[in-house]
Amino acid sequence: MEASTLPAPRLLRDREVARVLGISRSLVHKRNRMGQLPMPVRIGRVLRWDANELQHWLDAGLPERGRWEAMKKESRTHG
Repeated sequence: MEASTLPAPRLLRDREVARVLGISRSLVHKRNRMGQLPMPVRIGRVLRWDANELQHWLDAGLPERGRWEAMKKESRTHG
């Protein structure tokens, strides 16, 4: 049986997230600390954001992290 390969998720750096949102890198980190962005992935000491999740979050109207996590959970339950 051959193993299928999945494309790796695209992980964005803070500068890329800043460019997408039209804000500064420092504001990306501030909004992350305040729970105003989707949960990043921590790789060692750096943070990265999943590009697909960021797009879905933008499409959903930029909800606070708690609401966003609830929306994702609800979507998995009903999807």
